[in-house]
Amino acid sequence: HQIIKYLETYPHLSYIDKTFGYADLELELIVKDVNQLKQIIEDISSKFPTMIRSYSYFSVAESHKWVDIPE
Repeated sequence: HQIIKYLETYPHLSYIDKTFGYADLELELIVKDVNQLKQIIEDISSKFPTMIRSYSYFSVAESHKWVDIPE
């Protein structure tokens, strides 16, 4: 996919998942604020206007380390 190759060039990209169902792709971007995220979304949408029908996003303000200890 052309869009995946383009996304892989983004320095803020943490990972890309190809999914089934609601979304074809899920991205994790690490950005400094919502404005930076919106700029990235606008850039991707303008480069691939026929490939992106809709998008949604959410933010995580804080992330904690999870350690799974087997019983």
